Amino acid sequence: MALTRVKAAGSTGILKNTSTLTSSNMPAGTVLQVQTAIHTNQESYNSTSWTAVDSLTVNLTCSSTSNKVLILVNLQGYKNNNTDGSAMYTGVYAGAHRILTNHGYYMRGAADTGSYGTVSNSFLYSPNSTSQITYKVYARSGNGDNYILNATNSGGTANSNDSTSSTLTVMEIAG
Repeated sequence: MALTRVKAAGSTGILKNTSTLTSSNMPAGTVLQVQTAIHTNQESYNSTSWTAVDSLTVNLTCSSTSNKVLILVNLQGYKNNNTDGSAMYTGVYAGAHRILTNHGYYMRGAADTGSYGTVSNSFLYSPNSTSQITYKVYARSGNGDNYILNATNSGGTANSNDSTSSTLTVMEIAG
């Protein structure tokens, strides 16, 4: 069945076909806009300092200070040795402030063949701003072990027949 009538938030009536749907008359919880960045390049991370993940950056401007931002991060990781005690950490920055940290994903390679894993996190952020904010993903190694993003074969290298990608998605949610 097709949607033929939409009730405006705070309204007792139905929007007529001459009405305009804007973010200000959408009910709380409505997704107002979505921005996604996709990173397909293979990169190694072995620094214990936060390092930007190239191309996982999006800009978002909320239409109201009461709106929230839902942040979804998915990184495809690979560790190419069988040592324990290390983790791949991920973080999301809003401007210059780290607002989300995943305290590690432990991967142990099996018999020197390596191990794959997905590092995922989600977070509902309240920017309280209508200014443009840049959201960026950072990664680091827990103890200097080497982690590879977007590796596609057991050697920890890119395979032209396969593909993998890491993503950052941010959504403005009506408050």
